[in-house]
Amino acid sequence: MADIDIEVTLRGGELEGGSRCYEPGSMVQGWLRLTPREDVKCDRVLVRLEWHTEGRGDGDRDCVAEIGLAVAGLTADTSVIRDFNLTLPKDPWSYAGHYINVIWEVIVVLDISFARDVIRKEQIVVVPQRAS
Repeated sequence: MADIDIEVTLRGGELEGGSRCYEPGSMVQGWLRLTPREDVKCDRVLVRLEWHTEGRGDGDRDCVAEIGLAVAGLTADTSVIRDFNLTLPKDPWSYAGHYINVIWEVIVVLDISFARDVIRKEQIVVVPQRAS
């Protein structure tokens, strides 16, 4: 597996209890920094917005947005920084219950030829704004 540090910084939304919270239909903005410790031939870099369920019963998942970022080869000890914007759908909302949880994530995937992909996940919370 390629030795690459992936730093993901999310913007927008509100920070609550260590989690970044976004309203349904809003924009998830952010940037990522890729710093390889060795030269890496990267076929593509994808940023995905996905949700999945955990808990009892059959699991469910969906990728609601995906963008490809322009990155050719990665040179050792040279950082590459890219911005991204992803739009959240109106539902499903994040949910933590007794029997099921709905979890949202921003996932960065480095597609590397003839090697295991390098993946970094950042959880987010998708909930409507509470009335004051």
